[in-house]
Amino acid sequence: NRMVGGAPGAADDQTVNTETTGTRRQAAQQEEDDDDDDGIDWSKMPPEEVFKRFDTDGSGEIDLEEFKVMLKKLKIHMSSAKAVKYFKMCDVDDSGQIDFEEFRVALFACDPNNGNPI
Repeated sequence: NRMVGGAPGAADDQTVNTETTGTRRQAAQQEEDDDDDDGIDWSKMPPEEVFKRFDTDGSGEIDLEEFKVMLKKLKIHMSSAKAVKYFKMCDVDDSGQIDFEEFRVALFACDPNNGNPI
């Protein structure tokens, strides 16, 4: 914490909590970094490769958190509630994970070229 104006140690409306402010800046920067698409053209990548990129723990399945990261990186914008609903729709065996076959079906289901937008 750093005092701006006023006597040292005195309560003052102008006290700035630099730790909190710095943390907020770092969080905002991280969010900006997360929005970066890393220059990858996902549309030209085979589905198997896209799946592997987002299966960050190497389990062979995408969990809800990995799914949300994937949506963000693919620039598919939806509310968290809608993301959960869509995840559950893709998770046809109700395992709490999306395997590659479920992922392929999901890609087809949301492909605007076949008339099935999200």
